[in-house]
Amino acid sequence: GPGRAEDPCFRSPAAMTASAEGRSDGSSTASTSILVSMKQAVGDVRRIMELVNKEEPVLHDHHRLSELYRVAMRMFGPFPLKLAPKQYAELGVRRLRALCQCDVEEARVFHRFLQHQGIGQLDSRIPLARAQMEARMGNTTKAVATAQEGLGGPPAAAGAP
Repeated sequence: GPGRAEDPCFRSPAAMTASAEGRSDGSSTASTSILVSMKQAVGDVRRIMELVNKEEPVLHDHHRLSELYRVAMRMFGPFPLKLAPKQYAELGVRRLRALCQCDVEEARVFHRFLQHQGIGQLDSRIPLARAQMEARMGNTTKAVATAQEGLGGPPAAAGAP
């Protein structure tokens, strides 16, 4: 509805649990456990952030990190930008940075979501993560222009180092 920050890429906690349970590396227990904890923390921003900060160091896969941030953002409830705009923006930036490492298309969709919602637009980590993603894809000109945006400078001339 109006005023809601609905993430177009959101996968339900049930879908995340199902994909986690398909892993054979023993990680499904932790993933299922964090989902249960997140569900119990709906609307409790302090607890959600504690859970994210506790889980981040043990997740070494960017896909799993992006899923953690996706679920955590969803647990803020229907009006996250009114409830806790700074914390919601922080998770959005973290999620975009993870997506830029693992899923270019989803990163682009999520970046448009952040722009549309006005989330994290002054955070230099966003254009820098996007610049690194473009560089990895071989889009040097776009990478340089995006990095300049993140540094607050004018766009670099085409062909500039």
